Amino acid sequence: MSDFLSRRARTLPYSGIREVFDLAGTMDGVIHLEIGEPDFKTPPSIVKASFRAAAAGMTHYTSSAGVPELRARIAEGLSCELGIPFGPAEVAVTAGGMEALLLAMLVTLDPGDEVIVPSPHWPNYEAHILLCGGTMKRLRLEESQGFRLDPVALRNAVSERTKAVILNSPHNPTGAVLDDERLQGVAKLARDRDLLVFADEAYACLTFEGRPFRSIASLAGMKERTVIVRTFSKSHAMTGWRVGYLVAPRAVAERAARLHEHTSACTSSVSQAAALAAFDVPAETTGKMVREYESRRDLLIRGLKRIPGLRVSKSEGTFYLFVAVDAFGIPALELAKRLLLEERVAVAPGTAFGEEGEGYVRLCFANSRANLREAVRRMQGFFAGLQTPTPGSSRRVL
Repeated sequence: MSDFLSRRARTLPYSGIREVFDLAGTMDGVIHLEIGEPDFKTPPSIVKASFRAAAAGMTHYTSSAGVPELRARIAEGLSCELGIPFGPAEVAVTAGGMEALLLAMLVTLDPGDEVIVPSPHWPNYEAHILLCGGTMKRLRLEESQGFRLDPVALRNAVSERTKAVILNSPHNPTGAVLDDERLQGVAKLARDRDLLVFADEAYACLTFEGRPFRSIASLAGMKERTVIVRTFSKSHAMTGWRVGYLVAPRAVAERAARLHEHTSACTSSVSQAAALAAFDVPAETTGKMVREYESRRDLLIRGLKRIPGLRVSKSEGTFYLFVAVDAFGIPALELAKRLLLEERVAVAPGTAFGEEGEGYVRLCFANSRANLREAVRRMQGFFAGLQTPTPGSSRRVL
């Protein structure tokens, strides 16, 4: 008897992050460094605003594009930040940044269209492109270049079937942030070859050492060919509220809102009220979160650098470290499972972010300092029990 599964369902990849996460869920005493989940609570003013909205009866359907007040605040905020005008008609509010990206792809990609994805990459990119009938072309990010996208390599990867490029900065999983020179190079290529840019800016709020974030949409000639995807999840510790948005050329935004009607009708009305209140949270409140993440990053780096055989790159943004473990000669997924089973430390295998992530693991430092110290202690014992790597031996630079 047939199981009735579609080809789409059979071919969608299963995330290696979830594989570790699900296994960890069957165990006690696990320190979770595998999931990108802020450990801060949502600011109280946001929670209170949602209660008030629910009590006042804001518990019904909204426009598929989002409530007008929220779209207006998003457009106003982005206009001030990027120095170019945006209007509410260019905004669609979605159930998290993930849905924003999927809707954007569904309304712009046709079957066979090619999307270039710098890799290692966020796992859902591949699934979204497959759902649209598109083709994903991986472009390897080199550790020797700090995992930053090389515009020359990107230009060489473009084919006559290429329609779009995904630009993720700050970058998940490596924490790399693109500098202005590289952004300008990507923008020039997009203009020259008439490419669309999906700008995944979920971590725009999380850069360190006072480094400013710059969106490619702010560059000359790029607003009309860029879809900005953002979320309140990371900036205001609102992962469970599921509110994100896309900002795009009006035709794209309007079609995305129309498609939203056929998926979930609209984003939760109460969650939209919470997102609206997020704009009134003092910058000092969110700034404290960023400074704490930076301190935790430094704590974790110091600890990991004391473990022989690990190679640690300093994250410039996000709340992740992408750590090279290739010197031990163990596949990343196997190593992650062994670390979990033997020491109760859950990390994401680099291969969850594409084959270019082999030889790496991703650690999320959105966790308490005490847990990070304990995780380092456990990892010291784990790696000491493995065969000690010979300096300079079998260290691949991916």
